[in-house]
Amino acid sequence: MAKKKHNPEHQRKRQEKVDNVKAKNQAKQSRLMANIKISRTSVSIVNMNFAEAKTVHGMDRC
Repeated sequence: MAKKKHNPEHQRKRQEKVDNVKAKNQAKQSRLMANIKISRTSVSIVNMNFAEAKTVHGMDRC
C-alpha cells in the first residue's frame, strides 16, 4: 500500500477554509457578546423602574 504524498496545495486550501471559519466564528461571538451586554443593561433598567413602580403603588415588601 502506497503512502499518500504531501500535497501543499491541498493543505493551503484547507488552511484557508479553517481561517475563514475562525474569522466568521470570532465575528459571530463578538456580536453575541454585544447583544448580551445590551440585554443585561436593559434588564437592569427595567428592574429598577419596576421596583420604583411597586414602591409608589404600595406593593413594596413589608
